[in-house]
Amino acid sequence: MKYSFIFGFMLTLLTLTAHCQTVADITQIALMKPGNDSIGVVAGDSAAQLIAILGEPDQISDYYSEIDEDTLKLYKYGKNNIFFLHDKLVNWDLSDSGIWVGAVHGQTFKVGDKLVSQNQNFRQKPGTRPTAQFLGFPVTHKTGISRNLHFDSACVLQLTKGAIQLDSRVELLFDRTNKLFSIALLD
Repeated sequence: MKYSFIFGFMLTLLTLTAHCQTVADITQIALMKPGNDSIGVVAGDSAAQLIAILGEPDQISDYYSEIDEDTLKLYKYGKNNIFFLHDKLVNWDLSDSGIWVGAVHGQTFKVGDKLVSQNQNFRQKPGTRPTAQFLGFPVTHKTGISRNLHFDSACVLQLTKGAIQLDSRVELLFDRTNKLFSIALLD
């Protein structure tokens, strides 16, 4: 009986470990003007706050979202798209380095950055690629397609707001040269 309890406990512990996800707090992920990490705009902020920080967009248009079943306002900054629903920032899709992402007064990153940290996993099988990290977050080396974009590696951060788990995520996509080519806040 004692051994079955220990076995059950270990099996549960291993199962929970296997289902752990990388999480980040949405209030710590800001969009910033390049070179200025002292102020940023986060999900839920208004379009006026965005313009105060990033300046006037190249274009503003309406965008119908089938998921939200509503019309969003799309603010374009170069190849970067920022979406608002009822004047609240809800999603963004960044494809050029004209906007930085990160924590205000903290670590930032942008499209074009490269994977630089390769950590060898002590349980790694011979012949497999080392586990990569981008700013401390694990990166999966598995090719795929997301949002009609082909990628060679990806990092997906599940989002929370304090202790509340959200249905949103931040997705970082890397090409075969380990260059970050897409950063998106998705719901």
